[in-house]
Amino acid sequence: MKRESGEHGNETDRSFRHPNRQSRGTASLCGANNATVYDEGGIMDAEKSLLTEIRAIEDECSRKLEGAKKHSEETIASAQQEAARKIDRAESTGAEAAREYLETELRNIRTETEKIREAGASELDEARMKGEKNLTDALQKIMKAVVSE
Repeated sequence: MKRESGEHGNETDRSFRHPNRQSRGTASLCGANNATVYDEGGIMDAEKSLLTEIRAIEDECSRKLEGAKKHSEETIASAQQEAARKIDRAESTGAEAAREYLETELRNIRTETEKIREAGASELDEARMKGEKNLTDALQKIMKAVVSE
């Protein structure tokens, strides 16, 4: 940047221009030959241009923000749906596993019950055979006891 000394030793920057502003004339130190145009509200065209650019950037940022918000909402909704599907799948898998476990345990109980019944029937047969074997001896002893009295 080129700096020059003014009348009172103050340095002024004559070559600096804002990158987004376009000069519409040459500006003097006191503004006598200033060709910059003001509108009714007192705002320079360059300032209007800068404000318009700022508004455009704000609008773009707002659109991007809305897009990001929409994308995040869609991502959240998708994740919630996926979570619901996983929960449903886990519940059905758990229910299937519980049903299989119940069936296995019921088969084991039936097998155990059958073994106990068979053992009881076997013991009953043994007791009956012993009783029948000893029946004649018991009858003879009873008869002797009754007759001897």
